[in-house]
Amino acid sequence: MHTSELPSLRIRADVTCEFLSTARRLRTVVAIIQENTKTNYITHSEVIEHRAEHTRRWAHFRRSLLAEDLKHAIGRRRRGTGGVIVATQGRRMLGVAVLRFDLRHRYGVVEDIVVDARARGRGIGTRLMDAAVAEMRTAGLKNVILESGIRNESAHAFFRREGFKDAAIMFLRRLQG
Repeated sequence: MHTSELPSLRIRADVTCEFLSTARRLRTVVAIIQENTKTNYITHSEVIEHRAEHTRRWAHFRRSLLAEDLKHAIGRRRRGTGGVIVATQGRRMLGVAVLRFDLRHRYGVVEDIVVDARARGRGIGTRLMDAAVAEMRTAGLKNVILESGIRNESAHAFFRREGFKDAAIMFLRRLQG
């Protein structure tokens, strides 16, 4: 999918958004996610999938878990159940969106959406979200959901600007001993 197909006023025309079809650029995608997410990004998914020890500390082996999760996500594209969209400018990767589709219940999940900190404020997150939503519409999905760490206020503002509404609050209780 080329950027000219996706509306955005703040982004240069030479930035493209497209699905990865192989794991050839997997290291770069892992680096974008790992290097551009602070602990305020952590949600229950990161804890459940062991990428985080709890809501304020990443797991020490997060990189290998991300790589494994992303390999599976790239494979979803062939099955029509999601995939990994990357935003690039020339050879430089600027951002990534990881998608999962539940075709039976007709909803899509934006599992991750991350933009390189040096490229933020240029409309790349909007371009990635537009590409994700367009794919979900094409797949016949009716709703898009995502979750965000409670302390990730800049992401919350972005999601609201993109038309998302607050839908739930998650609670956590740590068990001692």
